[in-house]
Amino acid sequence: MKKIIVPLLALAIGFITGFNGGGGGIFAVLLLLYVLKYPAKKAHATAIYIIFPLCAISAIIYLFTNRIDVAVALPATLGVAIGGVVGAYLLNNLNDEKIGYIFGVILLASACYVAFG
Repeated sequence: MKKIIVPLLALAIGFITGFNGGGGGIFAVLLLLYVLKYPAKKAHATAIYIIFPLCAISAIIYLFTNRIDVAVALPATLGVAIGGVVGAYLLNNLNDEKIGYIFGVILLASACYVAFG
């Protein structure tokens, strides 16, 4: 069953990330947690591993089609890198319950922002 589910989930994650310019990682975490029953730390780390090459490929496509504001993107990369290090540290040092709580708060805040702007 896993041999059928994983490629379908990967296709969905790729489409969501490519179409929206993001969000596939959140979808990947949810699928890994609830469909494949991964523990939280493994689900989050695996989602990052899945999304990284997809982000790189999408960024290259968007760069060569002039869809990226390089003046904004380059400095933002520093902040993203620092945030990524802090996030990885917390992921490694918090228990699954706290990870789930933080993830839920982030999802809820994101949903409210999208829904109510």
